[in-house]
Amino acid sequence: MVKKGRLRKAVSWYLRGGLFHPLYFTLILLFFLIMYSSTDSELFESYLWFYTDLMFIPLIALISSIHVVREPEITVFELNIFKSYGAVFAGRMVSLLSAISLAIVPLIAVLAQTGTLGSYVMPLLQRVLTYLVLVSVVFLVDSQRGALIYLVVFYFVLPFSAPIFLERIQGELAGANFDVPLFIFMIVLFIYIIAPFTTNYVLRDLIDLMNNITVLSIGFSIVIILINYILFSKKEFSI
Repeated sequence: MVKKGRLRKAVSWYLRGGLFHPLYFTLILLFFLIMYSSTDSELFESYLWFYTDLMFIPLIALISSIHVVREPEITVFELNIFKSYGAVFAGRMVSLLSAISLAIVPLIAVLAQTGTLGSYVMPLLQRVLTYLVLVSVVFLVDSQRGALIYLVVFYFVLPFSAPIFLERIQGELAGANFDVPLFIFMIVLFIYIIAPFTTNYVLRDLIDLMNNITVLSIGFSIVIILINYILFSKKEFSI
């Protein structure tokens, strides 16, 4: 358990430490203007998954994630201040959650205007959870350089590959909602976790399969975060 006082101090520490960079707000404004201007376009859904999975949201998430990824020396310093692994872990996660949630507010507004918000609630939730999962893994990495490479790969490289993989296995999924080979199902689950809007767009006709994938991905993400919290609380940092 994390004491509320320590958690509040930890969250305040990260929020006051420059989490909301000017570039952060610039990207949010550009994202909103582009999405708003494309609401009447027939290609709105294509713009939606591209900008949400591959461009603006990943950039905003990367800027926010770098802020809470610290060198071992800084982590030890923070542990000495807050006297709690839980406060440090939860403080970083809550701060990142705040930044990402604020970034998707314009997207929620645009989807609400177009009347399609209900169709994207689960991908939105998974988009937020995905970044929390990926960053919770970074807390276990001692090298900032290694952490940055890892974030770039999972925030950009793999999501850009997602449409290619989905198009290639779409034939395997044609007409199948439940009778899907386990290996293919696990690939789709992984792709959905790293690129939920892309997967939701490409496989939008496979309703039953997507429902199963959605529920499993959210449960899986929460379990991974909890596991990483346990691992972080047992980690010994060398300085």
